[in-house]
Amino acid sequence: MHPILFKIGTFEVGTYGLALSIAFAVGITLAYYRAKREGVNPEHIFNLCVWVILAGILGAKILLIVVDIRYFIENPGELFSVWRLGGVWWGGPLMGAIVAYLYAERRRMKFLKSADIVAPSMALGVAIGRLGGCFMAGCCYGHPTDSALSVVFTNEYSHRIFGTPLNIPVHPTQLYNSAANLINFIILTLIYRKKKFDGQIFLSYVMLYSLGRFLTEFFRGDPRGSLSILSYELSTSQFIGLIAFIIAGISYFLLRRRTTEPV
Repeated sequence: MHPILFKIGTFEVGTYGLALSIAFAVGITLAYYRAKREGVNPEHIFNLCVWVILAGILGAKILLIVVDIRYFIENPGELFSVWRLGGVWWGGPLMGAIVAYLYAERRRMKFLKSADIVAPSMALGVAIGRLGGCFMAGCCYGHPTDSALSVVFTNEYSHRIFGTPLNIPVHPTQLYNSAANLINFIILTLIYRKKKFDGQIFLSYVMLYSLGRFLTEFFRGDPRGSLSILSYELSTSQFIGLIAFIIAGISYFLLRRRTTEPV
């Protein structure tokens, strides 16, 4: 666990920011060359990725504020600290999808085909970000556990910034999520080879991510907000993931049926 990669005087490079930069670079490069193979203007996909990343960062921050709105109302000065914190992940793809759709419409691109090209990049990017960013920074930590898979964090900086529990074995939920997204990337790559309709890869990723995130949330120990649904306590991410899974599943079924219906 090394939240600060290196420091020279007052200048420091955080592992989290570096990992995100690598994730973005790898994801954009992958999408760029996939667009070439699919006969889609790679420059448009490159620009779309940049806009989606910017929108995703903003969306994650906005949803973080929404989830902890009471805290920020009581402590308005803390709004300025949002930019040095992470965010609520689901705010990223939600805002990113809106911006991607608007960009695709403006450039007269096929939104679902473009989303299919970018989806594997999202999966690989999250896998890199969770491993090199969240795990090294100590955020998004898990519940205390006696499991053989447990990890122990010891960095005071992470404790001060993220509230990471120190010297206590906890679930490495960052690694769980990273592994799940690496598996998602492999699955999406395999599905892409036999793609049947536009939107298949993107919707598959939404369902795969939603399922994996829903399960790993049970092991998370950091505060993320909660909602009571039918006497069950769900985190904010679990609730959004459940809705996303249902919408993506219905959309997948309708698009597949439309492509298999005789003309």
